[in-house]
Amino acid sequence: MTILLINNNPIVSRLFALCAKEDRLVIDEFSDVASITKDYYDIVFVDETSSLPNVVSYLGKLELKHKVIISYQNNSVVGFDETIKKPFLPRQIMKIIEVYQKQVPTKSIDTPILNHKEIDRIKELLLMDEAKEEHSDSADDIALLEATIKAHVLGMKPKKIKNFLKGKPIKIIIQQQEAKHE
Repeated sequence: MTILLINNNPIVSRLFALCAKEDRLVIDEFSDVASITKDYYDIVFVDETSSLPNVVSYLGKLELKHKVIISYQNNSVVGFDETIKKPFLPRQIMKIIEVYQKQVPTKSIDTPILNHKEIDRIKELLLMDEAKEEHSDSADDIALLEATIKAHVLGMKPKKIKNFLKGKPIKIIIQQQEAKHE
């Protein structure tokens, strides 16, 4: 589920962070609409302290399923499906999310973990590996392949490595080099 929070209020940010932490939700938070990069969200929450006219016009350009405004007024606001009255509790946010999850199947978005260059490089390595298997499996070839993969992985950002390995079994081998005595 993709959730967008447009907000300038640090208290609202903390309440949403609590919700995200408890239920492992990913919430994209922006203080202004100019920073938003995606064009699809299942639910958008907008704090009334944001520049509301700009936000409402921008939200019309996005593909959104459910729009919620967070306001001191309990009145419905044009362009929004629901209103949360301030002050509010995290469970009110979670209730909206849970109700929405039951009503609407979420849209699957294929967000690549690796960029195209990295994918092409991995394909090259795999093809190189297949070619080497056909010819020989010498220790030198395997060492070269391992060094190439290691160099590529070390060039990746830690967050990409974490996302790439998420949910996969990981085996860590620590080798200690012996000191050379001369």
